[in-house]
Amino acid sequence: MSPDQGKVAAKGRTLRQEVQFLAVAVPTAILALVVLAFIALVSVSIARELKADAANAADETRDLLADPLYRIDDEQARAIGEALLSSGRIDGIRLESPVSGIVLEVEPSGPSTIESLGRRIERDGLAVGSVTLHFSDRRLEETRKLLAGLGVAVILSASLANALALSLILARQIGRTLRGLASGVGAIARGDYERPVPLTRYRDVNQVVALLNDMAGRVEAKNRELIHANATLETRVAERTSELSDSLSELKRTQRLLVDAEKLSALGHLSAGVAHELNTPLGAIVSALGSIRTYFGKQALGLVRYRGELAPEAAALFDAALEAGLSGDADLAAGSAARSGLKRLKAELAKLGVDDGAELAASLHELGGEAALERFKELLGVPGAASVLEAALQPVNAKRMAEVAALAAQKASEVVAALKPYLDDSALPELGPVDVAKGFEEALSLMSEFALSRITVSRDCAAVHARGKREDLMRIWYNLIRNAVQAMAYQGELGLSARVEDGMAVARVRDNGPGIPEEIRDRVFEPFFTTKPGGEGLGLGLMVARRIAEGFGGSVEFESRPGYTEFTVRLPAWN
Repeated sequence: MSPDQGKVAAKGRTLRQEVQFLAVAVPTAILALVVLAFIALVSVSIARELKADAANAADETRDLLADPLYRIDDEQARAIGEALLSSGRIDGIRLESPVSGIVLEVEPSGPSTIESLGRRIERDGLAVGSVTLHFSDRRLEETRKLLAGLGVAVILSASLANALALSLILARQIGRTLRGLASGVGAIARGDYERPVPLTRYRDVNQVVALLNDMAGRVEAKNRELIHANATLETRVAERTSELSDSLSELKRTQRLLVDAEKLSALGHLSAGVAHELNTPLGAIVSALGSIRTYFGKQALGLVRYRGELAPEAAALFDAALEAGLSGDADLAAGSAARSGLKRLKAELAKLGVDDGAELAASLHELGGEAALERFKELLGVPGAASVLEAALQPVNAKRMAEVAALAAQKASEVVAALKPYLDDSALPELGPVDVAKGFEEALSLMSEFALSRITVSRDCAAVHARGKREDLMRIWYNLIRNAVQAMAYQGELGLSARVEDGMAVARVRDNGPGIPEEIRDRVFEPFFTTKPGGEGLGLGLMVARRIAEGFGGSVEFESRPGYTEFTVRLPAWN
């Protein structure tokens, strides 16, 4: 890694920080939504009570004012109205008499969500006046403020506890694993091939560790051979000048050793990409298993008891929802379509006149959307249906977390599969069809996160298969893509294309970097020639790519100008 790369890496957020942030932010957001929903439900309940009290107060006031208005006793009627105002039950009043006109009128102190109520006052079938009452919603506002304060306190407390717990778990599990890998890879990068990368507690990570240790052993053995060959080269040349054919054979052997040295140079770049690609699924697995552990440790037994206490109709709804959730595929993505589906569910429930429509819509959405609504329509009238569906979703969510862990494990396995052909020369000993587009993707997967973070990759690949060996062609794609990314200083546009032209599989790698200067174009395939900063290569990548292509009956060419460079690889197509 160059000094500039080190500075950028030091400024970025660590994987542990990213996982911890997401693991805290998502539950906090969910908890905030739950608190808001609770406040809304309580507000609706209080508003209903206030409206009922308002109706009772209007009826009582009408009955109290009937006698004095019948007797045209405006003073007593006014006294009754003022007494109601002073009691705090009403915020304003308008009292009218067909004889005296407006007996009492007091405007409300401010707007209110409680509608004003009017009553016609009669006595013995005779209309003696009318009264309009205005009510205050001060109790509702005070309750909302109190619940909001309590909700904020609960959210902050839960977030802090979650952050502390995650910090301990990530530090012990992921941190320990990464430190061991970094220590072992660092030793290899310094040339200490005899010190193995330590094994971890995780089988999939140990597969990569085994590959790294095996590679280090091979490089060490070949490095010793190279040192020995260099020490005795002059003696062998002097002794075998007349044996030209043997000298050429030895030269080819030395060239193969140099190619292996280039693989060692690329190890540092590979290790960063592999570490990132493995850490991401490992973080997802740790998070998903934590949710599953919580379910089986705290919720599963309570759910069994809850099911046993349900009434028959509620138990039927619970069983049907559980069966639908566990038999379906987990929906791990959400977007505008999901939100519109949720809105449609709420609208349908509103048409059916179902209580708790918002909560039921959320649960039905997770159980299959409109299909679930149609399936459970006859059971949604069960008392507490929203709570029953929410309880049934607990094992469904645990299953989805298991599927998240499975997907993450599959991602880690794919990284190992992409790395193995690059390191294992025995993976495919015979010539065969090699998918060019797939080779591009495997090469990209071995690049580090930093190398591709600011690169836009465009693909235009037909179904093209070249004749060759997968692990050899993999080195061509990786070297060309790495050169292009480095030429653009890790920022720009990378174009990949594959076509069949005149019986040849033609692969192109394009970048919009500064281009190759005219004065050095004749040297780009020369061994050990490089314009890269120290530590970014030995100057063997393009030479190796051309040698491999020519070995399979193909070629490597390039075209370059300022802002445009394209390398073209031609190989026999597999018919």
